[in-house]
Amino acid sequence: MKRRIQRFFLFVIMIFLITGCGLESVEQKETALGRYVEETVELPVQNVTCISLVQKDSFIRLVDFNGQDLVSTDGGKSFDKIENLSDEYENDITPVLLSMAENADGDRILTTFLELNSYTHMVFTKNEQSIMLDKFSTMDFLSLFVSRDGSFIALQDKNVYWIDSTTGECQFLFESQGYPYYAASDEKMLYVADESGIWIYDLESSELKQQDTLLNDLTIKEAGDFLLYPYGEEVYILTREGLYLYELYSESKTRLIDGSLCSIGDITKNYVGMAVIETGNNAEFLIYYSDGSLLRYVYDSTLSSEPESVLRVYGVYEDGNVRQLINAFQKEHPEISVKYEIGIDSDNGMTLDDALKNLSTEIAAGSGPDILLMDYLPYESYMGKGALMELEEIRNAIDESEYFINVVDGVRTESGLYTIPLTFTIPVIGGDASILGIDTLSELADLLESERKEKPEGSLFSFVDAKGALKLLSQSSMGVWVQEDGTLDRKMVEDFLIQVKRIYDAQMAGFPNEEPQLQYTSWNWGTGENLFVRYFDSYGVRDAAEDAILEFPGQPFYAGYLSNSKDDFPYFMGQLKYLEEDYTLMPGQNYGTVLVSTLLSICNTSGNKEEATLFVEYAFSEEFQSAAFLNGIPINRSAHSNREICPHDTRMVYSMLIYPLQEGVDEIIEIYWPTDLDFYLLNAKIENISGVNYCDTRVYEAVIKYGEAALQGEISIEEAMNTIEKSVQLYLAE
Repeated sequence: MKRRIQRFFLFVIMIFLITGCGLESVEQKETALGRYVEETVELPVQNVTCISLVQKDSFIRLVDFNGQDLVSTDGGKSFDKIENLSDEYENDITPVLLSMAENADGDRILTTFLELNSYTHMVFTKNEQSIMLDKFSTMDFLSLFVSRDGSFIALQDKNVYWIDSTTGECQFLFESQGYPYYAASDEKMLYVADESGIWIYDLESSELKQQDTLLNDLTIKEAGDFLLYPYGEEVYILTREGLYLYELYSESKTRLIDGSLCSIGDITKNYVGMAVIETGNNAEFLIYYSDGSLLRYVYDSTLSSEPESVLRVYGVYEDGNVRQLINAFQKEHPEISVKYEIGIDSDNGMTLDDALKNLSTEIAAGSGPDILLMDYLPYESYMGKGALMELEEIRNAIDESEYFINVVDGVRTESGLYTIPLTFTIPVIGGDASILGIDTLSELADLLESERKEKPEGSLFSFVDAKGALKLLSQSSMGVWVQEDGTLDRKMVEDFLIQVKRIYDAQMAGFPNEEPQLQYTSWNWGTGENLFVRYFDSYGVRDAAEDAILEFPGQPFYAGYLSNSKDDFPYFMGQLKYLEEDYTLMPGQNYGTVLVSTLLSICNTSGNKEEATLFVEYAFSEEFQSAAFLNGIPINRSAHSNREICPHDTRMVYSMLIYPLQEGVDEIIEIYWPTDLDFYLLNAKIENISGVNYCDTRVYEAVIKYGEAALQGEISIEEAMNTIEKSVQLYLAE
């Protein structure tokens, strides 16, 4: 197989190099015919999500946790449902099956729960023979995987074991440096992933080989979001960038499928398993995804290796909304390729200044991107210099009954409409009835100062330091810091710092001496990089409500932005009802406005304005916004309304929050789907939105930086204002 594939690739490279969705080499770039296309494999059972895909030649098995497997004997073209496993199997796995792996023949390896921190391990063969694995103690927890030769791989702590699927014979292979979380193997090579990289074990020589730098580079950066399919000295590598074939310890890789042109690059679909089916010169691939879809990738020699048009999309930072948009758009328009360029990532060491200068140089030279994400870009400056295309034609085609026009028009200026936000969030404050009816920062400061007199000790509000106070309260204020003529509004910024300092002083007057280490890692609403979180260092009001319950019981007020992303609104309503409190819009200098994200603009120098317009129009379609797991409330009304539909009976508990309030005592909050009244009140707030709270990034960062020093008493507010004004004056004048 290895020699045949190499001969084929050599032949292809001699004639042409297939790129794009076809084959791509890192050394040469010529376009020709041929690329892989994606097809859906129909399964006999709907709405069933299997836990793995395993293969033995042309026999494919989709493994169901409860034994209702789907099998194919024709290389995955068609599947049949097989009978459930026997009563003996069901009796053997009681009381609770925690983890399981099954090979293509039907042999299973199991870890079951006995009692707290106590497990039992066994192999259950296809002949229904139970074999206890005495090699492992009842305190060992196993992560279980299947080799393509049918044997099992068990990861226990840092130890890696091989287990015979018919006898239960267990052999220790090696100890990993870190804690392994993934394994893949054929009969020759075993690959085990931990945080340090991929460990490669030669099963024939029983030798642990040195790590492969390029293999590590392709996989570890994916944070576990990859699959390996070993093939002797070669390995197929599946990542969001695509499907690669790689020869170990070589200096180049061959990309067979471009992930950005199909579901491989869709960050909402996690990989479950893959198979490779030999079909002559070009193998076919099966990939099973976490949403229950099985997709087949077949080579079509009649298609252009790259789409006819190429759109460039630029953003300063990674945005999960854009990743989903690009993937969905390219599946809808395979004739258009979209390249996503990011100014600042963890690898390039760029600063915001560097990114802005490089982009400005490109635009000035007429070679800039087609689509610009205006988050973090100087919108007013770009608009004033004519760098952005007017979007009034798109706006005029929008049916106002289908979109939140009050948000779209919130970014409109006297000069016209040059950007449209994909999503938005609402800054809100929660607490008792005293929060209702206040809409200014001075009123909020009065309320907190009064509360501090009544409550000398403890936390009052949703921040623990000066920067947190500024970032929180900017959510309802920052839109008024720059005047219509593009200059800094010194009076408004100064008043903001004065009122926030009052609020900060009231909070810190009785705040605990030991600052808690708050961590926000559990919510993760939406999908992919969240620009709201990046900007404000928080997942919004859900984080704040959690702190009020868990870290600061009795805290009277909490605030942050709110959306209907994924479980954001249902969970917040559950927290609110547990606290028996209410919520309203956050007071601020720009009260009644919303925060926007993923601001799409078309560059005036674009040579693909027709395709760029098609891209922007698709971004706001119900088709896309309803299917995507967006960060924020969708601009499309129908997409927003679709999120009000409960996935099951509303009388059932939707989810639970478990808070460890003290040692040995947990507080359990049952979350029910929000009521019609809950959604009505949320929608009423959305309908009454008066505008958008948007601020140039450089101005925002200057206010936060020097405002922090003023709140902490290191400089006066007047000194902070002078420094802020000086730092942004030249920038705003450009």
